[in-house]
Amino acid sequence: MKNMRRIKRMHNGKDRRTGQKIRNNRNRGGLADPRAEAARQKWVEKNRQKKANNDSRGPCCKDDAARLAKNEQLLSELRSMKMDKVWNDNRGTFEPRVPRSFIRANRPHIPHFRQYVKAMNLPYRF
Repeated sequence: MKNMRRIKRMHNGKDRRTGQKIRNNRNRGGLADPRAEAARQKWVEKNRQKKANNDSRGPCCKDDAARLAKNEQLLSELRSMKMDKVWNDNRGTFEPRVPRSFIRANRPHIPHFRQYVKAMNLPYRF
């Protein structure tokens, strides 16, 4: 019968009745074999270091000349793109915005490019 089934109270780390997360056992995790666990710990540490190296970014441009050249290049690229339009409730009009694809493609340079655009009094909004 349907109501005679034995449905376990816990599933995916949550209690079915309360919806609260079940605390994991302290002994859980890792491998039973100590040598295998030592090898796994080495692997985890090595991969953690790799990830930290990949995420850390240095300055995007070498010097001021490179930054200025990159700003000019980004400005010419932005001028050739079609702007996204966003509705402004206060004014009741559409406002042009820099496309997200441009921001995503040039993410490391956006902070200094934004300052450059502001200093030039250009109408682009980010």
